Amino acid sequence: MNDLTTIRGFYETYLRLLPQHKTSKECFEYLNAEVEQINGEKMFFNYTDFEIRTFGKGLEDIYNFTKTYFNLLGYFPTQKECFEYIHGIQNVTAKKPLFKGYTDFRKKTMGG
Repeated sequence: MNDLTTIRGFYETYLRLLPQHKTSKECFEYLNAEVEQINGEKMFFNYTDFEIRTFGKGLEDIYNFTKTYFNLLGYFPTQKECFEYIHGIQNVTAKKPLFKGYTDFRKKTMGG
């Protein structure tokens, strides 16, 4: 049995359950709900969060980073906290960060 409190355990379980579902997103939603029922909290905010934390998807360039930012924004109390969350992941997964910090992100994507 995989440890559903770790990203790796969740992902390995997801791969085993995938053939039983019509889409990868449906499989994710099912497993994330099961983890919430077992552990009292979801493993991931949503499918976008799952993709960036397991595959690094959505952080490859400024366009995708910004799209991911807006997909996750509702899960954070402030815009800066959302940025810092995905920027931290991007710093680990990429050789070169896209932004120096939150101010640089705002300047490059929203004009200030």
